[in-house]
Amino acid sequence: MYTSALSAFRSYECEFLDVPIDSEGMIIKEVEELISKHNNIKIIYIVPTYQNPTGVTWSV
Repeated sequence: MYTSALSAFRSYECEFLDVPIDSEGMIIKEVEELISKHNNIKIIYIVPTYQNPTGVTWSV
């Protein structure tokens, strides 16, 4: 996550949840599981191009 994004989100006292990625990007099945377990998710912050630190860019 970008430092400025972290600072902005922390100001709202949010909880961060990690989503595993693979060579194609975010694993959607994992996102679906997190959403089903946490009914108060308000935002999903994504970095679809050159995710740090892996350098992964999402596939189409």
